[in-house]
Amino acid sequence: MANEDQNYARWLRESEREDTQLVPDCEGNTIRLHDLGNGEYYPGFSNIKARLERMKTFKAREDDIWINSFTRSGNNWHQEIVTMILQSSPKATSAMLKTNNSFETWDLELFDAKPSPRTINAHLIHSRIPPDVWMKKSKIIYIMRNPKDVAVSNYNCVLDIDFMYGYTGTFNGFISLFLEGKVGRGSWFSHVGDWWKKEKENPNVLFLTYERSKRDLESTVRRISEFLGRDLTADVIQSIVDQCCFNVMKEHKGSVAKDIMREGAHGFYRKGEVGDWKNWFTVAQSEKFDAVYQEKMKDVDDIPIQFTI
Repeated sequence: MANEDQNYARWLRESEREDTQLVPDCEGNTIRLHDLGNGEYYPGFSNIKARLERMKTFKAREDDIWINSFTRSGNNWHQEIVTMILQSSPKATSAMLKTNNSFETWDLELFDAKPSPRTINAHLIHSRIPPDVWMKKSKIIYIMRNPKDVAVSNYNCVLDIDFMYGYTGTFNGFISLFLEGKVGRGSWFSHVGDWWKKEKENPNVLFLTYERSKRDLESTVRRISEFLGRDLTADVIQSIVDQCCFNVMKEHKGSVAKDIMREGAHGFYRKGEVGDWKNWFTVAQSEKFDAVYQEKMKDVDDIPIQFTI
C-alpha cells in the first residue's frame, strides 16, 4: 500500500498545469481546469488531451467490467463491491484500488497488462467510452447520485485538493460553476442525462443509484451479482454488505492520498450521506438549483433520482 500511495502522490504532483484555464465563478474566484471545448472540462490531469484521444483505440475485452459515474457519486464504494463479488469473498482490497484502475489518469498499457476480468473505474461522458467497449459488449455499471449532494461533495473535494484546482471560493460561487457545468467532467446534467437516455434499455448497462445503495445495500449487492452472472451464497452477500458499509470503508481507506491534500482535508471519504445538501444550501440556492434541474432534465423525467431517502 505504501508504494501505491507514493505512486499516486507522484502522479498528482506531476500533473501538468500547462494548457489549463482559470475559470471564474459568479464571485470572481477561479478554478483551474482543462477546457476541452463543447462544455467538456477536466481537472489538471497530466496529458489528458492526448490520453483522451488515445482512448479511442482502447482494446476492450468481453469480460471487462466498467464502473462509471459523474465524480463523487460512489465509484470507490461500488468498485469495492464489484471486486468482492468477483472474488466471492469480503476480503478487503487495496486501499488504492479505484485510483490504480482509474481510466482517465493512466496510460492504456497499464490496462493492457491487467489480467481478466478487469475492473475499470471511470467518470467518462457517454461519447468518451471507447468504441470497442460497445463492440465487445463489456459490462458497464453506471452510478447516479442526486446532484445537490454531488455538488457538496465536489466542493469539498476541490478544496481538499487545492494544489490541483487552486479554488478558494465559497460554496455559493461553486454552485454557479456546477450549474454551468464548469467543474471537473463538465455538466452533471448532460453526463447523467445522456447515459440514461441512450443506454437505459441496454442489457449490458446496469444503472444504480447512490441513494438506493444507501437505503438497501444488500439489494445492490444482489443486483450486481446477478448482472455479473455470479451466484453468491447469502452468507457471502451479507459479509460483503458488512464490509462495504461507509464507516468500515472510511476506516480502512480514509487515509488514501491525504498526504498530498491540504491540512485538515476530509479525504476521499467524507460523510457518504444522502441529503447532506440540506446543511449547505440556502432556500434561495436550492430553489435556483431546482429550476435549473427541471429545465435541463425535462426530457429525462423518468430518471430515478432521489434527493432524500
